[in-house]
Amino acid sequence: MTFEPDDELFKWLPPLAVNADGTVNSAAYKLDKKPNPEPSLDLGRKTNGPYDALARAPKPGYGIGSITVKDIRDCGCDVEYRPEGGNDAHCVILGNKDRATARALAEKTKVIIDPVKVS
Repeated sequence: MTFEPDDELFKWLPPLAVNADGTVNSAAYKLDKKPNPEPSLDLGRKTNGPYDALARAPKPGYGIGSITVKDIRDCGCDVEYRPEGGNDAHCVILGNKDRATARALAEKTKVIIDPVKVS
């Protein structure tokens, strides 16, 4: 799979990953409070839009963020196409190795569907 710099990827955002001011924090790219070495995303052009990605969220209340391949690469990471379990849009980020990288990825991520706190 060849990626274009402006390819958009959709990232699930749990409510704790979005700050009160609407910005994304590094929790979006962490697993058990440590940088997730292979965060999952969906390649936008392989979906029917962000609601398609949202339908696969692991829990109710998640939102969706958007980040481009260029932004991911600007953070020192790369993207690998890795379809799985009926999801032909599935990709992972490679190189999310430390807190600074997780923060940089979060800063580049834009919220496009707000998460909702579910009690």
